[in-house]
Amino acid sequence: MKKAFKILTAILCVAVIVGACCALVACNNDKTGLEDGMLNVATNCEFDPFEFLDDDGKPTGIDMEIMKAIADELGVSLQIKDMDFNSVVGAVGEGAQDVAAAGLTITGERLESVDFTKHYFSASQVVIAKTNDPILALTTVADIEAMLAGKTIGVQNGTTGYAYASGDSDDFDGVTDPEKVKGFTSGALAVTAMLNGQVDYVIIDAVPAAKLVEANAGTAASTVVLTQEQYAFAVKKGNKELLDKINAALDKLMANGTIKAIFDKYEVDNDLVA
Repeated sequence: MKKAFKILTAILCVAVIVGACCALVACNNDKTGLEDGMLNVATNCEFDPFEFLDDDGKPTGIDMEIMKAIADELGVSLQIKDMDFNSVVGAVGEGAQDVAAAGLTITGERLESVDFTKHYFSASQVVIAKTNDPILALTTVADIEAMLAGKTIGVQNGTTGYAYASGDSDDFDGVTDPEKVKGFTSGALAVTAMLNGQVDYVIIDAVPAAKLVEANAGTAASTVVLTQEQYAFAVKKGNKELLDKINAALDKLMANGTIKAIFDKYEVDNDLVA
């Protein structure tokens, strides 16, 4: 009897310990990620003017300044991790970073692994071509897509431009043979490849396209926009507490003119804060 009682007591103790561990895990799953007093941000500093490295090699740009303002609102410090664009969403989806801020378009594919904040910018894709290319004279999306068919297109890996050109996601049908879409680690490298004859065109977001054209003589961007997109920040799927905190901060920063001032500083029009 005493032996049976001891066994029963041991079983109950184990049950209590397991229950406590499960409760602790549940609590950990509910953490925002800010418990260390730090907002850890994943980005890719190859997307001027939204994120790039300044003269001292530090991440800066529109998104980085918004993230700093949000961190200030939340009363935490900001830590930025620069990585390949292809890794940004995964780093947040896996919980290695708190927020993705990298000129991210809200897409169905990305929503499978992260949750997005309210959008803060309306974006679109455009074509970059050599200045004498006839595609620049076209005035409709249909005509541009017809000319893109069968052409080799340079894009930045993991971007909406890649999905639009290749049709590798449910969000876009694709405009050329997927095997003719050439991915690069940055839009700048894609433009260099175009100038060297390795690709026919580059497809990238309109605002970074303007910066790339400015930096590369002999290139121009189409005035016809190919897509209608929305930029937002991303958090780990299910992290509603952090999502709500960032959304509340965004609302305040939109209302008090902070975000408008940031876009004005970089001379980028934003129809959401005009």
